[in-house]
Amino acid sequence: MDRISEGNPDLKPLLSTNFDVSFEWYLKSAGSVTVGAFYKDIKNFSYTANTIISGGTYAGWRLVRPENGPAGNLRGIELGWTQALKFLPKPFDGLGVQANYTWVDGEARVPGRGTLDRLPDQVDKVSNFQLYYEKFPFSARVAYNFNGRYIRTLGVDANNDEWFDHINTIDASVSYTLRKGWNLYLEGKNLTDAVTRRIYFGRPDRAAEHEYPGWSVVTGLKFEF
Repeated sequence: MDRISEGNPDLKPLLSTNFDVSFEWYLKSAGSVTVGAFYKDIKNFSYTANTIISGGTYAGWRLVRPENGPAGNLRGIELGWTQALKFLPKPFDGLGVQANYTWVDGEARVPGRGTLDRLPDQVDKVSNFQLYYEKFPFSARVAYNFNGRYIRTLGVDANNDEWFDHINTIDASVSYTLRKGWNLYLEGKNLTDAVTRRIYFGRPDRAAEHEYPGWSVVTGLKFEF
């Protein structure tokens, strides 16, 4: 379908009243645990509207432009854990873990659509887990990353909302210090060959775009000073 994209000089600035609380515990064995919660009362949030032109020269074309929503809110929790496993016997005492998780919920009032169960561009879940090894001159990391789905543009109804689906990726890196400032490294991206972008309208079975960039490995020698 043909598409017209335009700006909107009449957009109002976003206003937000935020409430945040967090706690952090430092562990005796070189680590920490964090817990946080937040609530945001939002006015004049902006979103991308995706509508069909009903009359005139461009009737039937898709019009994409930013609009203001009157009000919405966000609430969520954040969890984090960092731990160096120094208590393990050598050579495993160089191991460590880093993990975090964020859960977000919300509501948004949108003209012509009523109250939605989330704000546009709001990811519902984000999580990362990393296992690392640091013992001079060797360093290695393996990381798992998850990003939840979100609405990219709002259509005239739920069947025409454009979604970015959730993605999972695994990355890894290894480095070795040859001498001060000189490091030999090997880095791998998207090692499971996952889809890194999946777009659909309304339901996952109404696919609009899939991206398969594949996996990649880079190696080299770098100097730091």
